[in-house]
Amino acid sequence: MCGFCAILGGSYHWSEFGTDSEQYITYSNSQPQRLERLKQIKQINRVISIIGFNISDWANSKYLVRGPTGKTELADNLSHLWSVIEGISVSKIDPLDRKFLKQIESIDHDVY
Repeated sequence: MCGFCAILGGSYHWSEFGTDSEQYITYSNSQPQRLERLKQIKQINRVISIIGFNISDWANSKYLVRGPTGKTELADNLSHLWSVIEGISVSKIDPLDRKFLKQIESIDHDVY
C-alpha cells in the first residue's frame, strides 16, 4: 500500500485503544494513548527482532514494518501486522515453531 492510500485508511482497530476500557468510545490521539502505542511497539519489537524484523509508528495510525532485507511495508493495525511480516519475509515464518517460542520465553519481560 502506498503512503497516501494508508492515510486515507479506515477507522481505528479495537486494539489501538490501549488498556483503559473507558478509552474505546473515541480515539482522541491523546498523550496517554500515544504512550500506550509506543509501549506496544516496544513489546512487539522485542519479539519480532528475533526474526530480524522491526516496526515503528507511522503517523500514529499505522505500523511501518521493516524486514531483515530492508524491505518495508505499512500494516494497518495489530491484526494486520503478522500478515505483513509473512509477506515481507524471504522464508516461511511459523509463529508456533518451538525454537521461536523458546526464544520468546527467554526475553526479559520487564518492558516498562
